[in-house]
Amino acid sequence: MRLFMVRHGESENNLKKLFTGWVDSPLTEKGYKEAESIRPFMSQFKFDKVYSSDLIRTVETAKTALPDCTPVTTPLLREYDVGSLSNKSSIDCPNQSEQIAVAFKNRDYTPFGGENIEIVQERLNKFLKTLEEQDLKNVAVFAHGGIVLTMLLKILGQHNIGAIRRPNCCIAVFDYTNGRWTCSSLIDPKLLNPSCDSNDQGNLL
Repeated sequence: MRLFMVRHGESENNLKKLFTGWVDSPLTEKGYKEAESIRPFMSQFKFDKVYSSDLIRTVETAKTALPDCTPVTTPLLREYDVGSLSNKSSIDCPNQSEQIAVAFKNRDYTPFGGENIEIVQERLNKFLKTLEEQDLKNVAVFAHGGIVLTMLLKILGQHNIGAIRRPNCCIAVFDYTNGRWTCSSLIDPKLLNPSCDSNDQGNLL
């Protein structure tokens, strides 16, 4: 099985540099253009299944990149829940800037009522298990930067992902063979369409 995992296009909260988490934040005009820029590449493949997080920014990305598809939505593919940080930036919480920096570094938003990496990994594993139980060749998954990161951590480990960029509409390609997931490539949308000025917002949820 080959899995094409796509991060959503630029959202309104990406543009405003706000934490988003489970809050719905629609795509910007640029976000739609980013999703359109990967359409020629994605349209080369016949997908047995197309999945998306149930948040609007991923659904809009899926429907723009693959306009003939109706994605199956699931909350298992949602971004990290960042709790009380939703719709806020570090500037909005000056007395908590150090705590926010630690949460971001450790991928642990439980102090703010959100999720940590173990919780996100557990729900991602539940989703992957549903795929592993099916006889599928190509699968498209539209998700979030945090989900792409968690998948990479699962495969590559903490020490191998520090320099990996995850811009909006990047495409991470994974293979499942003989009970094991591997990562074959991570595609920057700029390489597919140089005119697409993809936003490098890998650090915003």
